[in-house]
Amino acid sequence: MPACVRSCITNTRPTSASPPSAARERTDDLPVWILMLAACVILSALPARGKYSDDYAASLIDPASGRAVWPDSPLDLVDHFGRPLHLMLTPVLQTLLWNHDWVYHLLNGIAHLLCVALLASLLRTLGASWAGTSAGIAAFCFFPFHHEVIFWSMSLVIALATALMLASMLVAMRFVRMDPGERMSWALLPLLALLAFIVPCFYEHPSAALGVLPILVLALPAGSAGWRRRLIRTALMCGVAWGATLVYVALKVATAPPLARGSSETLVDPADLPARFLAIHAQAGRWILARIERAFPGAIETGLSMLRDPLTLAGMALAVAGMAMFVRAAIRSSAASKGDTPSRRSLALVVAGAGIVSLALLPYSLVHLASLAARAWYLPAIGGGIALAGLVDLLLASTRNLPIARWIDAGVALLTVMMGLTGALAQIGYGEAMRRQSQADIDQSARLAAMLDRPDPWVVLVPMHSAFRPTHTGADLFDAELIAWHRVVWAIRSLMRFQMQRNDLHAIEWGPWNPAGPLRDVDDDGWSYPGWLPPHPVTPQRLSRVSWSDTIPFTIDADGGIRLVDEIILESPDGRDRRISLDHVRTWSAPGARFRSFAYQTPSSLRPAPGRPVARWRVAHGERPRPDARIGGLKLWQRVYECVRLDLAPKSRAPRAIATRLAPGKNPRELLLRVTVPRQHLQALNDAGVIALRVRLEGERHALGALLLDARTLGRERRWLPLVVSIPALDAPRRLIVELAGERQERAVPVFVSRGRLRTEGPS
Repeated sequence: MPACVRSCITNTRPTSASPPSAARERTDDLPVWILMLAACVILSALPARGKYSDDYAASLIDPASGRAVWPDSPLDLVDHFGRPLHLMLTPVLQTLLWNHDWVYHLLNGIAHLLCVALLASLLRTLGASWAGTSAGIAAFCFFPFHHEVIFWSMSLVIALATALMLASMLVAMRFVRMDPGERMSWALLPLLALLAFIVPCFYEHPSAALGVLPILVLALPAGSAGWRRRLIRTALMCGVAWGATLVYVALKVATAPPLARGSSETLVDPADLPARFLAIHAQAGRWILARIERAFPGAIETGLSMLRDPLTLAGMALAVAGMAMFVRAAIRSSAASKGDTPSRRSLALVVAGAGIVSLALLPYSLVHLASLAARAWYLPAIGGGIALAGLVDLLLASTRNLPIARWIDAGVALLTVMMGLTGALAQIGYGEAMRRQSQADIDQSARLAAMLDRPDPWVVLVPMHSAFRPTHTGADLFDAELIAWHRVVWAIRSLMRFQMQRNDLHAIEWGPWNPAGPLRDVDDDGWSYPGWLPPHPVTPQRLSRVSWSDTIPFTIDADGGIRLVDEIILESPDGRDRRISLDHVRTWSAPGARFRSFAYQTPSSLRPAPGRPVARWRVAHGERPRPDARIGGLKLWQRVYECVRLDLAPKSRAPRAIATRLAPGKNPRELLLRVTVPRQHLQALNDAGVIALRVRLEGERHALGALLLDARTLGRERRWLPLVVSIPALDAPRRLIVELAGERQERAVPVFVSRGRLRTEGPS
């Protein structure tokens, strides 16, 4: 970054005794090319993007009248002290910019570039070389898996909170680094306290990065202040920053409603915190590895397809030109690239960056209701950029006197270019996928609204199934993980109210992790839902009870077409199905509506109890599930959270089992396995002979349960077979093994296995 700009932001002075060379002055400007790359590539993809998921529910516009309903005070938008600035700012922006989405997305891009600039300033303040700074900010700027912060309007507050966090770090470093001859500016301490308190008022997670402030002090250039003075200032700075953050946490916990995220009821027990902290790290590792393998190729493919767009192509051309200048300057200035970066500073940057990555997962470890999402990776990307800057400086410092030093400089620059351009393509791919999903949301909700002709007030729209994917790259996570309009209850409810210009409609969500939907206690009369749906009655278990006559079920085809469901088939494992005719759906339908029957596979005799699942499936022997993974005579076709689809395949050399890790538990638990063989494959199963599905704990020979799969048993019109397994109390984590026993596997037989929790009485 130019010295004048850096001086304005950080108010620091060069500490080197010798004047900087002309080459060093030129290289100080090189991170500007990374910023130009960010501006050209990211902002070029913004104007055509629309609303997405929560955006529809955050507006203050009345769906029936189309006019904004402003509160008497912005404080009326805050029901408790949790992210108050987010709750006040976001609805106002969503309302003011309701018809100007491109302005909102432009704000997102500018906020992201502000974070990039502040990170560059922080790295230079900490003594990182231009090469390390450029690599660090390129890694953060173009990390593709935090795309939601860049392309989703609701995530603007995350970028703002991160920018304020970086600004608070700069203020803290300025306070610690002041020379003894300077007048002590105590005004920096209240400024630091204010910034540290405001950060979680937008979004809590960036506050976790303030935990590495003492490590960042170790990376500061020595300066003229003694170690005692610096130690005292560091203690004061940490006390002020951490204290302000703890004040926010105390206010949030004290004012949070019961069972709301962050309330005392949702906090993890302190004794369980270390185990949960490690478990969240393991979950984060699996999350990122799965997306590298099953999402990144699709993002790159979609990004390359967007190069046909003139605006995107122009942005990438400018980016390539800027990076070419970057490489040229790097090769010309190898001496300047070495700089005078001591190993102590570089090691401190590596440790601080790794600490930020780890601490970024701390908020998810403190409460039970938190889950990782794409936006959760914005702060870890900051830490990764800082750590990468330190690693690059270590490399350059260790090779300073080698004959190939200039080529190492060029290699670092070229790798930075490749990382930046590849990440930029992936980000453009994610942005295009979100644009397609946003357009599909509008189209599908408009089709559903056109199919309905004045339904009764407070009718409940129920999505039963969706086969639609906004992209078809073959990378299953990229194609399927975007948040569609029917995946979040407040998104589908708000969007349908705007489409039908009514305030008296309800809707519930559907997700691929729960193929049967969130319905409970399904029977001939209706169903229950674990949410508030007035004026429908509430059961003693606090479930809203809705009759079929107040329900409009629908499905979404692969091409995005909508079909109304006018008949529900409640399937039973013994084949005694029940058919429920929904005549009112045809009564409320408009001309041209399409209809279908839908088989619901969770009868009341085996209804899962609400709660967290027992465990998540993992493949034995350390193999990660892939769409084509073979597991011990099984072919894994689909894996989406709660459901595992297995195909028996002949002569496989892979392990003959799948496994899942069970957490310790003081009480026995029950696990339900549901096994299905389609009728058209019964003959193949008969040819394969009797096959047993056995469930056991690793290291034990006796089975906890077994199920015989043979054509005679399944041929009596059974759709699926339940296997209830009692899991004993466990003092330590154990692996549960599900394996096949049987030798004759001559033909492929699809077998579907899913899991769930049972009530204490078990199956009827």
